[in-house]
Amino acid sequence: MFVSLIISVLIVNFNKIILDTNSNNKDYKLVKIYDYFCEKFEKHLQFECERFSNNNKPKLTDQGVITIYLFVMDHQRIFKMNKIHQFASEYLLSWFPDSGSYQSFNQRINRLSNVMNTFVGMLLTEFSPKECFKNLVY
Repeated sequence: MFVSLIISVLIVNFNKIILDTNSNNKDYKLVKIYDYFCEKFEKHLQFECERFSNNNKPKLTDQGVITIYLFVMDHQRIFKMNKIHQFASEYLLSWFPDSGSYQSFNQRINRLSNVMNTFVGMLLTEFSPKECFKNLVY
C-alpha cells in the first residue's frame, strides 16, 4: 500500500521527467515506461527478484508486469489491482498477450515488492529536488 502511494505521487512526474512529453499517445508512453524500467531492471533491479525454479523464464516478464502496473496507474489513473489487471486484459492484450489471470498477476506484483521498493528509492533519489536533501543530517 505504501509503495502504491509513493508510486502514485511519483508517477505524476513521469510525463514531465521520464517520458519528456505531454502527448496522450498511449503506445509511446507504454514503450517509454517499458524502456525506462528495463534499463533500471538490467542495471540494478534484476538482483532483487532472481528465480531459482523451473519457472525462471515466464512468458510475461517481470519488466512487463511492472510496466503494466506503472502504465495503467499513469495513463488511466487506476490504482486498484483488480482494475489494473482488467484494463490490461481488455486494452493491452496486443502488447502483453500472456498477462494471465488476475490471481497470477496479483501474485507476481506481490512477489516483486522488493523490486518496487528499490525502484521507488531510485526514483526518489533521481528525481527529488536537491532542496529536499539540503538540511538532511546523515
